[in-house]
Formats: sequence, structure tokens, C-alpha cells
Amino acid sequence: MRFILPSLVQRGDLAITIGTGGKSPALARHLREELEARYGKEYEIFLNILGNLRVKMVKNEGIGKIGLNLCGGRNIGFYQGKRQGKSEKYCP
Repeated sequence: MRFILPSLVQRGDLAITIGTGGKSPALARHLREELEARYGKEYEIFLNILGNLRVKMVKNEGIGKIGLNLCGGRNIGFYQGKRQGKSEKYCP
């Protein structure tokens, strides 16, 4: 039996793990580093906003998907500005 520890990228409550089944820890580390560069602190902020929206939405009415489309995806760069203290608004 071998002990396998996946690589982890964590931004607040967002957790992304990478595992290779113990076959290549170096590849797992490389992929973790790429993901760390790709998913910055803005994703922690974005996830908190989505969590707050989810609390307010009516269950199973698709509002969460609309919020994701309005506040996410193309606009994720907005949260990078938030991280740098350039804006106090949460959703453009």
C-alpha cells in the first residue's frame, strides 16, 4: 500500500486537487503551479459573492446560473481589480 497525497490549490473555500496516483509527483506539482497562476485571489472573492447570491435565491429557479453569467466568466478580471483595491463594487 502506498501513501498518495494530491497537490492542492486553495482559494478560500475553492479547492482544486491534482493527483497522478503516485506515478508522477513532479507532474502534479507542475500542474498545481499552473493552476495557482491561473486561479488567483479573485476566485475567492467571486466564490464568496456566488455564495451570498445562493443564500438569497429561490431554490432551483436557475437564478444562480444567471448570476454566474452576469458576474463571472468574461468579467472575472473585475475581481482582479477588486483584489488590488481598485473597486468596491462586487458585480459590474
